Amino acid sequence: MSEFGQGFSYCLGLFLCHVGDIDKVSILSHSHLNLWFYGASDHLFGLETDHLPKELKQRADKFVGFCMARRLPTKQQVKLEDITWAIQEAKDILLAYDIHLNIPTTKAVYD
Repeated sequence: MSEFGQGFSYCLGLFLCHVGDIDKVSILSHSHLNLWFYGASDHLFGLETDHLPKELKQRADKFVGFCMARRLPTKQQVKLEDITWAIQEAKDILLAYDIHLNIPTTKAVYD
């Protein structure tokens, strides 16, 4: 159990709470971009994906791998585009999850 939460939509929601930090990070260095992933991806340790259908589980697991690979200083240059991709992917995964649950869902024009 993680002290940063456990669940699926709950943990993705907590990850997305870090979006507000983007304005602070966008003008900072490569190492600060890693720090954004470090803080946001803390919530992914408790992300439960075993209950998901295969395609959605694979997508969520790929998302987690992408974020975890960027959370600590690496040789790979982390870019602001990596953060924006991760944020959009988290939103899209949540949308796909609602669709999987047969919840009437429409993607927002302005999010």
